[in-house]
Amino acid sequence: IDTGSSYEEDVSAFDSKYERYAMACQTNSVISIRRVTDNAELMQLSGFTPPFGDNLKFSPDGRWLAVKYAANHEFDIWDLDRNQSAVHFHDRDCRTVDFSSDGRLAAIAFHNGIDTNHPIIIYDLVSGQTKLTFQHGSLPYSIKFRPNKNQLATSSSQSTEAQIWDLDSGTVVERLHHPDGLAEIA
Repeated sequence: IDTGSSYEEDVSAFDSKYERYAMACQTNSVISIRRVTDNAELMQLSGFTPPFGDNLKFSPDGRWLAVKYAANHEFDIWDLDRNQSAVHFHDRDCRTVDFSSDGRLAAIAFHNGIDTNHPIIIYDLVSGQTKLTFQHGSLPYSIKFRPNKNQLATSSSQSTEAQIWDLDSGTVVERLHHPDGLAEIA
């Protein structure tokens, strides 16, 4: 996508309908939300400290945008309907994030610093409350909500199994082994 700008920009994420995309502008600390059809800027999110990290992701319903910025280990989830941060994690290094299919919940895996047991936080974006926190134990590589169930699948590059977690109890209800190990969960 040619933005016609002289800034160093990367197209980082598309919404689920491929109608909008988020673009992190490394030189001016802005994330631009643009329409795909005509490249029109719909909004700007500002106040970040570049460089931006590798987590920039829309929720399935397009209301929320997860933003990792790497300079000082900051992580936000923005409410795009209100053009403001819905939740901010200071000095927390987000490894990976996923949204539930209805966009209500966010699963956020942290690592490094204070997060030595690699916690996963289930955050209710509508109520603004943490629903559950559990210790994964090993560094999660990928996390994925199970559609239509109150479960979360996790994988780790340090393990040969995927774990299925029950989100009511915070316990593992199933372990899926693979002899070569698992990284990404589809």
